[in-house]
Amino acid sequence: MLKQFWNETFLKEYRDNLVFEQFAMKGAADKNSGTLVHWLSLADLSAAAALSEGYDPTAYALSAGDQTATLTQYGATVLMSDLVKDTWIKGAMTNVIQRISRNAAKTIDTVIRDAVFTAGGMVQYAGTAVARNSIPFDSTFYVDVPEVREAVNSLEKANATRFTDGYFAGVIHPDVKYDLQGDTTYWLAAHQYTDKGVEKVYKGEAGEMYGVKFIMTTDALQMVNSGSANADVYQSYIVADGFLGTSDLQGLQIIVKDPLPSSTLNLTSTVGWKATFATRALKASGMVRLESSSTFGA
Repeated sequence: MLKQFWNETFLKEYRDNLVFEQFAMKGAADKNSGTLVHWLSLADLSAAAALSEGYDPTAYALSAGDQTATLTQYGATVLMSDLVKDTWIKGAMTNVIQRISRNAAKTIDTVIRDAVFTAGGMVQYAGTAVARNSIPFDSTFYVDVPEVREAVNSLEKANATRFTDGYFAGVIHPDVKYDLQGDTTYWLAAHQYTDKGVEKVYKGEAGEMYGVKFIMTTDALQMVNSGSANADVYQSYIVADGFLGTSDLQGLQIIVKDPLPSSTLNLTSTVGWKATFATRALKASGMVRLESSSTFGA
């Protein structure tokens, strides 16, 4: 029963702390079928021609692509002494499980961000910048309504699909959220519509404008001294449905060794997690990577 409690605590905390993974299309990775994960990619059909009376139309040739990524194993452990366990307060083990779980979520989210988001999608530089190193610390290069509208327009011209709630998703740094909140005309804070019974709310959802729901996280990349005159550059990701593919976390489990078998005097224990995972971008035109400065980006 204790093991089940630890597993449930771990999984709940894990799911509550994921950001990027919640936008993903799950790929097929059956057990005992190798290390490749598969996603089926179907091309859209062109407009049909008028029918000739009594004649069947020419059949479309279905264009399907098999996109793949290789599974990789991830994991971490925490080492504890018997003295710590014998003297810690009640409930401390639950706190350790929660910290391990957050580590798992941050690891998986960081893998997704670095592999898919930080150099993927359609790039949009704020203001009049033409490259990352030309973005200065200047208010005309912050994320604002025109930048959001331009990103949405790029996705719409690419026929990108909105999520089932009718919105695109935006992942932003807290500093970028601060800039967007300054527009009191168009920025709508999450509590203003979630209190009205909106069905779908993302973890970390902060607000919305112009058809984009924004999720705040410090995992949205802040690139220190990457802009003009050593300005910090922030990446914001405006995402459409079908852009991201991930596998299910195979073999996700928490492992407790108490005591650690290698400790001859039973002086140490470990708590850890491991999982096997893969991710990839499925459609480059399904995301706008918006690079900007911020009020706090000096």
